[in-house]
Amino acid sequence: MMLTTLEHPPHRKHWRRKKEFKACKRMLDKIKREQDNLRTHAWSRPASCPVCLEDFSAPPGPGEGAEGTVPSSTADEARASSSSAPSAPLLPGGDAGVGLRRRSGGQEGAKEGSGDGDAKTPVTLRCGHTFCEPCLEQWLDNHTNCPICRQDVSTPPGAPTGKGQPATQQQTSTAEERERAQRAAQEVLNTDLSFRLLMLQRMYPWYLTDDMIGRWTGEARETGTFDWAGTREFQLRDPGVAAQQRESGASGFGGGWGGGHSVGGGGAGGSW
Repeated sequence: MMLTTLEHPPHRKHWRRKKEFKACKRMLDKIKREQDNLRTHAWSRPASCPVCLEDFSAPPGPGEGAEGTVPSSTADEARASSSSAPSAPLLPGGDAGVGLRRRSGGQEGAKEGSGDGDAKTPVTLRCGHTFCEPCLEQWLDNHTNCPICRQDVSTPPGAPTGKGQPATQQQTSTAEERERAQRAAQEVLNTDLSFRLLMLQRMYPWYLTDDMIGRWTGEARETGTFDWAGTREFQLRDPGVAAQQRESGASGFGGGWGGGHSVGGGGAGGSW
């Protein structure tokens, strides 16, 4: 008896690629919308983790905080340029890994209530970057720095307050602090975006190239946003477009799917 398959393998592969491409577009749109929102008025309240790209189980906001948590110099300066409340509880410097594990262990009631032992609770490091607890715990098992900017989690908070200075000098310092805080906030957003795009490239290497990532991050630095949907190179990687071009004999796509790009820059080394 002759066996026949219900679906020819090339068709199944094409269907899978189309599904992946749609998922990649959804994630790009999500990243762009979140970045646009953060840059306009709520930079200190990211909605998702930059590592796993999943939404936090609760929106970052003023928290009870873990035992021994301390404010971050960089994060505080950046938040000073925004009217938003502090984002998430910050980890203590030298004991970040221990503090995070202690904090996770002390939230049994909350986890029991949610029924999720891997709750995506947001936690912010001194540098201002925010991650979900599971991803940050995994990272801090083998590292002592931020996954994005590589600032050591034990870096002491920073600058003198300016007390005891003449009034004119204090005013100058205040203006300089405001400007420095704004630059710090923008840098947090720029490095966060770069890292998110690199993590997404790891998920969908068929559709995202190093050139695209570099173009979008550079565009965001210059203009505050990026136009992934209008990028022709990305459009041509749509499996539907590629199939049409092959059928019509067009050569615009050229060169297969690519993929396999390494994730580098933006502090995305290590295990991520």
